[in-house]
Amino acid sequence: MQRSLLLLFCAFAVIYCSLFFSQVLPNNPGIRRADIWGVLLDQVLLTDNSGTAAETVQNDASSLTSQNASFASRLLQRQKVIGSSLLLLFFAWGCGRAIERALLQGRSGLLWSERLVIQFGTGLSLLSLATLFAGLAGKLSPAMILLPAGLIAIVAAVYGRKSAGNQRQADDGLPPVVPLSFWLRVVLTSGAVIYGSYLLTGAMSPPTDFDVREYHLQGPKEWFLDGRIHYLRHNVYTSFPFHTEMLSLAGMVISGDWWTGAISGKLILGTFSLLTSLCVYSIARRHAGLVPAILSTLIHLTTPWTMRIALIAYAEGALTFYLALTVMLCLIKEDGIDAVGARYRWLFLIGLMAGSAMACKYTGLVNVILPCVLLLCWRVVRIAVEGPPDVQRLRLSRIVRQLMVLGTGILVTVGPWLARNFADTANPVFPLAYSVFGGPEWSTDVDVRWKAAHGPSERDVWQIPRHAMDAAVRNDWTSPLLFAFLLPSLVMCRHSKTLTTIWLLVLWQFGIWWGFTHRIDRFWIPVIPLLSVTAGWAWHASETRIWRRSCITIIAVCTVFNLRLCTLPLVGFHAGLMDFEAARQIPIRSDFRFLNERLPKDSHVLMVGEAQVFDANFQVTYNTVFDDNIFEEWTRSDAPSFGEHGVTHVMVNWFEVLRYRVPGSYGYCEYVQPSRFEKLVEDGWLSEPMVLMSRPVDSFSTQELELMRSWAGYDSINISGQINGIMLYEVIR
Repeated sequence: MQRSLLLLFCAFAVIYCSLFFSQVLPNNPGIRRADIWGVLLDQVLLTDNSGTAAETVQNDASSLTSQNASFASRLLQRQKVIGSSLLLLFFAWGCGRAIERALLQGRSGLLWSERLVIQFGTGLSLLSLATLFAGLAGKLSPAMILLPAGLIAIVAAVYGRKSAGNQRQADDGLPPVVPLSFWLRVVLTSGAVIYGSYLLTGAMSPPTDFDVREYHLQGPKEWFLDGRIHYLRHNVYTSFPFHTEMLSLAGMVISGDWWTGAISGKLILGTFSLLTSLCVYSIARRHAGLVPAILSTLIHLTTPWTMRIALIAYAEGALTFYLALTVMLCLIKEDGIDAVGARYRWLFLIGLMAGSAMACKYTGLVNVILPCVLLLCWRVVRIAVEGPPDVQRLRLSRIVRQLMVLGTGILVTVGPWLARNFADTANPVFPLAYSVFGGPEWSTDVDVRWKAAHGPSERDVWQIPRHAMDAAVRNDWTSPLLFAFLLPSLVMCRHSKTLTTIWLLVLWQFGIWWGFTHRIDRFWIPVIPLLSVTAGWAWHASETRIWRRSCITIIAVCTVFNLRLCTLPLVGFHAGLMDFEAARQIPIRSDFRFLNERLPKDSHVLMVGEAQVFDANFQVTYNTVFDDNIFEEWTRSDAPSFGEHGVTHVMVNWFEVLRYRVPGSYGYCEYVQPSRFEKLVEDGWLSEPMVLMSRPVDSFSTQELELMRSWAGYDSINISGQINGIMLYEVIR
């Protein structure tokens, strides 16, 4: 490759990284990436950073990492979480091993890493479905969840011995291996184990994110306490496909406790990040070689989003894994590895994994299933067009059969979720596609609000560069390595159809993110494994010493930055090995902590405006912002029906109501006004309120104050310059 082109590649990487490190973090105002470099420098040079932004960052980190008790004692506090997680992972692996051997029959010539991710991918999907079926049958017990997996694992062990001799060498057709020294292998392995352990330890941190505490864990908690899975009309989000949430529910069932099980589920979800890195390694190892595989894995594993998604436990973690796994399988299919046989079994396996992506989140349909189908069709059509007439007719006749096999695999893993929704709401993809399916559980007005809240605010193509910069440069948790090698990777597409395919998939994912979502930053996560592979592939741009050394230098510098950032609270709450109970209390708001401590055990609280109720140790009734307002339903008549429903208290959160009513937000039921509560107090239904949380009037924006002043009864919550935002009423009669 020309020296001038290599200099251009290096110049682009340096300019991009300089721009990247000069940014202010949009989700952490006042902190620049340069401040994190300041923390690193201060620690290396042992200098004083008092009075600087770096001091704020460093103090935030030290406040969460101070430990007094021994490592062993803190680990023992988590033994039930770790034990139940390992048990579920073992059974999932056993199931997956059985499916992998049954479908591939030991003849696929796969890498060990490819086999492992296939086994865990299929096994975790089956375990999730087993939990769903047990819950729908009202039989949520360890035996009902684990017994099927145990039987399949036994079959796998027996069958594995019989088919062990049929396996082909996985190295056939792979890029040549560059020998690694013993000590380099030790360093790489040790680093992966240490960082992986840190990530999994963080996955056991208590949940802090709103969505996780509103429905990702709250839904499984309610089903566990009820002993069955049923339609929750007060929480529309629990009608989403809940592949990952079923793993949390399984953890609750195995451990016998909703809190322990929730953390156990988070730990299992954290393993998806590591499995995704293994998919990245597998793709790069097969198609680019060992060194690009190691670099790609390093880039993905140290991307702050990888750590963040493990800490928070969003569904995007599993969705990203199944996308990477499906791409891995499709690229092997593209290479014709399965030509010796089992073509339809391989397609069925691809369908299982693509369907599992949609079982994690509806967006799996456009993120994974559609590109998978298009890739398959393109391959078949291309072969048909290039071949002789008789081959053309044969190939074109097979496309329908291949799509049917693929579709069958998809339906096996996502079909039960669609069927559940159809039975509950008459809409298989509820609450989406209301204009197509209709249904009694939704309305046109709510559908309009939903689409406005979950679609792009604009589709101005001239804004695409700005949105791309937001994702590639400005986002708090992206990695500079994902785009630093953009130019050489694109240039190399001339020599690799596989790399071209991966870049087309990257563009597809960006198009879906830009055109069909509300462009939340975490919706960009599924593209990170693909970008990691393209970045690692750039190693082959040139074999010259200057290029290879430049690559190593850039990767080393950026990796040091990423590793330091991943240990800071800026990425998320990493409890480490804090006292487990003390860590549990940190995310709980003061009002919920008060209620947990002071309310009688038999209390039943109706929540108004509040849907983040996972931390409640008492019975709650609530509704999300898009559901029918329960407070309105129970107080419309002259005689409120609190007593009929066993409600002992009513808590209203005006801060949340305000957040929803601000222009551009979701909107909130107009029936809920301060005057309603005044009237209920005057009529003797509710007691005088106890204020649980308030804020000074001057802490609100002008827009927020004008909005609150328009509420009927605003003066009743504005007392002496304080907005009484969270209030508790006792039901009198």
